[in-house]
Amino acid sequence: MKSSGFTLIESILFITLLALLATGLVSLFARHLVLFPHTSQMLPALLLADGKLASLMADYHDPDKGMNWLVDGNYGEESLAEGYRRVVAITSVQVAGDSYQCSDTPASGTDTIKCLTVRVAALENPLLTVQSRTLVWRASP
Repeated sequence: MKSSGFTLIESILFITLLALLATGLVSLFARHLVLFPHTSQMLPALLLADGKLASLMADYHDPDKGMNWLVDGNYGEESLAEGYRRVVAITSVQVAGDSYQCSDTPASGTDTIKCLTVRVAALENPLLTVQSRTLVWRASP
């Protein structure tokens, strides 16, 4: 006797397999929904950090300011209208051979090499923080 259609076992296996696949896809989709708001906040934060770093570099190249101007006392913490907090840290640099590492020690006006770090955090989500960093050297006379 020939029957068209699926048997009960085939139907149960198909539904089980479909449920397993759907669970994996739903969890992947849910994970991306959780991450997406943070991603959309990162671009403005990065632009704010890079913009401030460009301002610091302009001060570095300004003949009236220059390297001696780049100290923490000249740059404070800022609460920005866009819902972000921006902090500038100007620290000294530890040199070991060919490698440079930013220290936690605030730089003085006379340091030869300085580390400029700008951190931007979202006020509504302080765990979301981006950072831009560069080194500057005092030109040799």
